[in-house]
Amino acid sequence: MDTCKVLIIEDDESARKQLAKLVRKEGFEVTEAEDGAAGLEIFKEMKQDIIITDFSLPKMDGLELMHSVKRYSPEVQLILVTAFGGDDLAIMALRDGVLDYIKKPIDIDALVVALGRAKENIYLRKKTAMFPSLLLAEDEDAVRERLARVLEREGWKVLQASDGEKAVNIFQSAKIDIVMLDLKMPQKDGLTALKEMRSISDDFEAIILSGFGDEATAVEAMRSGATNFIRKPIDLDHLIVAVEKAIERLKLNRALKYRNRELEIQKQFAAYISKNSEIVINASDYLTEQVTGFAQKLLDVLPLAIFVVDSAFRIQYYNRDMGKIVERRDQVMDEEFIKRLAKLGAANVTYDSLISRISKVFEEKSGTIDRMKIGKYGYATLSLLKVKKYSDEKMMDLVAVAIRGERS
Repeated sequence: MDTCKVLIIEDDESARKQLAKLVRKEGFEVTEAEDGAAGLEIFKEMKQDIIITDFSLPKMDGLELMHSVKRYSPEVQLILVTAFGGDDLAIMALRDGVLDYIKKPIDIDALVVALGRAKENIYLRKKTAMFPSLLLAEDEDAVRERLARVLEREGWKVLQASDGEKAVNIFQSAKIDIVMLDLKMPQKDGLTALKEMRSISDDFEAIILSGFGDEATAVEAMRSGATNFIRKPIDLDHLIVAVEKAIERLKLNRALKYRNRELEIQKQFAAYISKNSEIVINASDYLTEQVTGFAQKLLDVLPLAIFVVDSAFRIQYYNRDMGKIVERRDQVMDEEFIKRLAKLGAANVTYDSLISRISKVFEEKSGTIDRMKIGKYGYATLSLLKVKKYSDEKMMDLVAVAIRGERS
């Protein structure tokens, strides 16, 4: 896949240059703009994949810019940088389609996670695989070049270093996913180089190449964060398998960081909803498979049957428990459907009573939560949702129904 393109919009030149340097280090192609209006014109011309924008900008503030960009290109990934850090501002931005926000002064780890989530979304949308970057540090030229040729045939990008110091310098200037370090090298040995790399970034996996008798040092390298060590002479098949496992481990670790950040954002939404009694969901035209799949798993493990209906009583969404009685996504809530709710322990619900309660919730203001008894111990909770689509900028009202039926 081509390098992801990032547009950085920041009126402070020094801050913009520093941020651009950090983003380039992560392997992105960067374009800069000094204000919101200039940034919007650049985006319309170049159509970058990701926009990182300061909130406070001359000529056009960050939120206004993001609204304009989303109307022009709904799939763009937006990251907001703010010096204020207010929760209301963050929620407003996230609700309106921003992927993530970062507070000033910028935390590099937070930036890396935000960029990683954005790139993950882009790759999933384009159905493109990630091609990792490998750094091979080995002082024997013939051995290093032979190993590099083998690794490149696997489709991996390979950077080479003839000693530990050069390896650290390359690591500082380029995005590296997997490092392979010979233990004994001039300038800096592999263990020293690994420790210095870990002090720079923790977003990589390491494989140690060791000669006979280096087992104790290799074990120390494992304690310093190496994934594996391979004894010389190197078995090429073993090396390829070790790299594949390291790549898989890196992907899982990154995915865990991304999902943790998403859960953190969801907690912020929940806190904001509780404070303001408001539920507003931004449903952009493109929802990534990764995020929707993750959310679906969360909803599927809840001890509730959940479904969402529109004003015509057509089902727009349902979780696994509700799927036991739902035949298709656009199924209408008719009397037969209500009878099937008995399978979920809602035997006392009638068609008229449920339709009436849902209709009542549609008439109420955003944030309405209604509770309806469906038996001695069972109940249904009804919530009004507002869904906004960027394709037409219209708000759609939906009602979510969560059913906790009678326990046998």
